[in-house]
Amino acid sequence: MKSLEEEGYELIGYIRKSKGKENDDVRVRLLETMAIRLTERYSVKTFYAFSFSNSMDEIASRDLCEKSKSLVKRLNNVSGSAQGICVYIYRQKNYN
Repeated sequence: MKSLEEEGYELIGYIRKSKGKENDDVRVRLLETMAIRLTERYSVKTFYAFSFSNSMDEIASRDLCEKSKSLVKRLNNVSGSAQGICVYIYRQKNYN
């Protein structure tokens, strides 16, 4: 991972919590724990959170509900939601 960074690549991570019955506070705590682990293990600095999505859900349709958006805003050190990563990828593709 370090060599990729040294070559000018930006490491972007995502954290995902499957749809479930956890209350919002538990969901936020679990997502933040995932973000901390990615930072510690892989030095990832930019994260996007998918707070209510299953692994087989299409990325473009993930986390469209208002509840998901409000949960992502509660997370520390997270750049945005699933929709945010779609915008980021689109912009990078069009700038390069």
